[in-house]
Amino acid sequence: MSRSETRNSKPSILFIGTQMAKAGAQHVLFTLATYFYRQGYEVTVAFIYDRDDLAEEWQSQYPFPVIDLRGFGPPFGLLRVPGAMLRLWEILSGRRPDVVHTLT
Repeated sequence: MSRSETRNSKPSILFIGTQMAKAGAQHVLFTLATYFYRQGYEVTVAFIYDRDDLAEEWQSQYPFPVIDLRGFGPPFGLLRVPGAMLRLWEILSGRRPDVVHTLT
């Protein structure tokens, strides 16, 4: 029995985007995430980094978790990528989503 069968009858979905920015790909990601959330799916959205400092705004705007993996940006740039991958692993192993959908 999958984890989603113990929670409800619909799979859980993790949507992953590259950067938090007000742009087309992010709009598509949130449109999909909102649609599936309203259909009863367990939804989580994660971004590799928050380019435009939108994490708090988006978390307050959407009823599902919106996570900044903090993968790039000041003060350490690319040196932050291993930590972001560790946070992603923690999400994958903790939430154990049935579906992972990436949008770049």
